[in-house]
Amino acid sequence: MPLPSYEQRIINNMRNLYREIRPGDVLLVEGRSKLSRIIQLITKSAWSHSAI
Repeated sequence: MPLPSYEQRIINNMRNLYREIRPGDVLLVEGRSKLSRIIQLITKSAWSHSAI
């Protein structure tokens, strides 16, 4: 379920991602697996994973 305050700023494809990210950026990921949904439920977040 999308959050009303969520704004997609970059189309989700790897070519655009590699062109836009810079060293030190934090990437937030909304996973679709069962484990990701559990993480989102426990943390009350739209994001299940992050990466630097």
